[in-house]
Amino acid sequence: MGEDKIKERIRALMSKTMDNGCTEEEAIAASEKVQELLHKYQMDLSNVKLAESEFREGEYDTTIKTKVPLEYVINSIAYFTDTKCWKNTDSTIMYKYFGMDHDVLIAEYITKVCDWALIWGAEDFKDSERYNAAPKGAARTRLKYDFQLGMATRLSTRLRAMKDAQRKGDLETTGRDLVVVKDQLVESAWAEHGIKLSNRGGRSSHRRTDYEAYHAVISNML
Repeated sequence: MGEDKIKERIRALMSKTMDNGCTEEEAIAASEKVQELLHKYQMDLSNVKLAESEFREGEYDTTIKTKVPLEYVINSIAYFTDTKCWKNTDSTIMYKYFGMDHDVLIAEYITKVCDWALIWGAEDFKDSERYNAAPKGAARTRLKYDFQLGMATRLSTRLRAMKDAQRKGDLETTGRDLVVVKDQLVESAWAEHGIKLSNRGGRSSHRRTDYEAYHAVISNML
């Protein structure tokens, strides 16, 4: 399968958007489906062919200025897609990725799907007894955030587990660790790209988490 064909198939899968919302399970299934397709294609390429891949920078704009639970999934999305990631806060919070063209395309897509899942999951959580028993205002806002944080943590854990299982399968069946090969290529392209990241230390926020909300799983999710 040629490069144009694989990109066409990936875009076809990505075009099947979930206009009525996206559950946690659907987010994982969508991520796994597009990544499996690309992984099979890349496993068939030689190291030389991989080195000829186009590298680029991609982004996902949250359109808001405050920290969102999605941030707890970003590093795992980068791990899952063999890309580098960082956050830009010049205006709204924007998550950026760098890597092979197809990998960045999928990273952007998975970020969008996970964001949708977190947003729609929180809407469903508002119908729960736990949420409606809380006083209106700040208490409900905190509960909603804790629910999304728990969901983001599960998404993050599952993405990493899927990637680890994929790598283990590659080594057992082919003896090839594609991640190592791609990491070296991405590092080289990254250096040529010349992106400089500032290390801005921020204050960590410590507060009590509502663990019932954190561990809550809506019935139409895992």
